[in-house]
Amino acid sequence: MTPDSLDADEFAFWRFDDLVERRIISSRADLANKQKAGFPRPIKLAKGRGGAAIFRRDEVKSWINRQRQP
Repeated sequence: MTPDSLDADEFAFWRFDDLVERRIISSRADLANKQKAGFPRPIKLAKGRGGAAIFRRDEVKSWINRQRQP
């Protein structure tokens, strides 16, 4: 695989705050409800308090596109 064939979103991530800012989700409760409907699970960078969770941008975009289909 060459660097030109890689999708830039494959290595791009959004944090929870990024999802809220983009109005993809509105709250943690909304995120939990959307995860029940198949929204991507986060990648956890650390366990416990102060841990960060990030969401792969390509997975989020793919989920949004699936939700838009009739």
